[in-house]
Order: sequence, then C-alpha cells, then structure tokens
Amino acid sequence: MNKTLRVIVSSTNPIKLKATEEGLLAIKDYVDVRLIVESVKVDSGVSDQPKTSRETLQGALNRAKNAKVAQPTATYGLGLRVELGTADDIVFKRQNSKQGDGSVGILTHGAVDRAAYYKLAITLATIPLINKDLFESESIDELIKRIEEK
Repeated sequence: MNKTLRVIVSSTNPIKLKATEEGLLAIKDYVDVRLIVESVKVDSGVSDQPKTSRETLQGALNRAKNAKVAQPTATYGLGLRVELGTADDIVFKRQNSKQGDGSVGILTHGAVDRAAYYKLAITLATIPLINKDLFESESIDELIKRIEEK
C-alpha cells in the first residue's frame, strides 16, 4: 500500500461520517490505498434548507470545494447534501431527524435509513475509481467544472 486516499467530509454529522467510512471500506478489496476519512464544518453557500435540486447540488459542490480548501492536502473534498432535516422535524413532528434516520428512513418506514442511503451513494460514487479503464481520464476537477457549466 503506497498511496493514501484522504477524504474530507464537509460535515461533522456522525451519520455522514459513518456512511462515508463504510461506503469507502466497501471498495477496499479493489483499490490498493490506505483510506482516511476526516471531517470539517464548512459553509454550503446556499440556504440551510435548499428548496430546489439545483440549490441542493450547488450546496454539495460548494461544500466539497470548501472542504478541499480547508484541507488542501486531502485527496477529495466530499459534499453530501440531500437534507430535509428541518422540514422532516416540522412535518413529522420530530427533533434532529438529520442525525437520525432522516427523511428516507421516515418515508420508507425504516426500510432504508439515512446512513444506508448515504453509504450506497458513496460506494456508487467510487465506480470510476475502481474501474479506471472504463472511464475517461477526466479529473474530478474537470467533471465538477462540466457540471457547473450546465
């Protein structure tokens, strides 16, 4: 093992951290790297409760970039931004849903909780890393730039 994959999660939410660690550990047999997951609290640059998909995506991109700026030696900054915590708490009369099962857990009646949802998303996001021969040599920075241009 001669390379370290250091991922900075742009949140201190324990659900997001655990899901990121578990999602990355799911690929450990396919990559010869040492995995390190750390967290940093950064601003998303959008409202606390995004109202559109575009705002949600922008918040995730901003958090990923800001995490990388905060920890420039990291391999990747990661922005997880599919949160309805405040709305969940109001609609379902709960407290701190975003650090529990989240809206996906509430709406699936516990069949899928927030941690499982994020873990799967993280694992799926690694597909280009573990199948480099199937994907263009486009860097993450180039991919983010293409997304932002749309």
